[in-house]
Amino acid sequence: MKKTLQKTLAVVMVIAMIFSQMAIMSFATEVYEEITLGSVETVTLTEENNSVTVKFIPTESGNYIVTSDNGGDDDNIDPRVWVYDSDFNAIADDDDDGEGYNFVCGFYAEAGETYYIQLSAYDDNVEYNYLVSKNPVQSITGVAQNKLIEGYHGYWDTEWDEENDCELEYFR
Repeated sequence: MKKTLQKTLAVVMVIAMIFSQMAIMSFATEVYEEITLGSVETVTLTEENNSVTVKFIPTESGNYIVTSDNGGDDDNIDPRVWVYDSDFNAIADDDDDGEGYNFVCGFYAEAGETYYIQLSAYDDNVEYNYLVSKNPVQSITGVAQNKLIEGYHGYWDTEWDEENDCELEYFR
C-alpha cells in the first residue's frame, strides 16, 4: 500500500510540474497582434483587460511616433503608452504630451526589429484611437508645433502639403 501511495504521489507531482511548465510556456509564447504603420487603430479597454499590447516591426530604421486620440473626451479618457524593445525593456513612454490628455510618444526603431507597444488608460471601459507613424508624422491629435520629445533632440515643425491639401507635422 505504501509503494502504491508513493507511486501515486510521484505521478501527481510529475503532472503538476508538466502543467506548471505549460502555463509558463503559454505566457512566453503569447501572440501579439501586429499593427500596420500609418493605420489608425482602435483600442478597447475593460476592467478585465485594462491594457493591450501590440507588436510593431518597422521596415525602415528611423524615428517613429505613437499618438492617441481620445475623441475630445478629456473627462473620461486619459490614454497612456509604453514602448518596449524585443526583450521587453522599456525604451519610451508618454502620458499627456498630446493635446487634451492624449499621448505623443517618440522612439527610434531599427528596421526588422520587433517592438511592443502597450496601450492603457487611467479609466476602464474606454475606447480610443492610436496611430504609429514615421517622419513625416501623421498626427491624429493636432500636436503643438516645436514640441520637444523626451530623449530626442529635435522639435515639431509643420509644412503645407499642396498636393494633398493638408498640413504635415514633422519631428526634426
